[in-house]
Amino acid sequence: MPKLVETVRERLKDSGSRFLIDAYCGVGFFSVELADCVEQFAGVEVDIAAIKAARRNAQTRNRTNGEFIAGRAEELLPQMLTRFDANDTTLLIDPPRTGCPPESLAQLRQVQPAQILYVSCHPATLARDLNILCADGVYTLNKIVPLDMFPQTQHVECVADLRKTATTGQL
Repeated sequence: MPKLVETVRERLKDSGSRFLIDAYCGVGFFSVELADCVEQFAGVEVDIAAIKAARRNAQTRNRTNGEFIAGRAEELLPQMLTRFDANDTTLLIDPPRTGCPPESLAQLRQVQPAQILYVSCHPATLARDLNILCADGVYTLNKIVPLDMFPQTQHVECVADLRKTATTGQL
């Protein structure tokens, strides 16, 4: 897990983003660890118990520059993506194995945060979603880092770093 966090941290710092939105944040694993890299962050999670734990984790680590919001990421994403300047925002998504719903991917293509960090435990759904995000040159796959967190199995965790293509406008 430390290598996963460090990989995400490196990619976030490389982007220069000032804001972080952590969709599917769970107990704030990434948000709390990355709060020192950004001015403000917001985490979204459907599980109320996880949100309460995320708030406790942030308090324990003295992370006061963000908040955790209970709700479905797919429903709250439009609101979250207008909260911060898209040109200075990284969206971190760590969806379930099924990947991101098509409506969420469409929203991302429309709002275009400067960076999307997509953490995935399922390469097939990651590839499907990356194809959608990168279609028509909206995003460019800057880097993908595979991490073998499950030795001697076929499972691999990947961190994909997508950047808004400079020449694209709003769709």
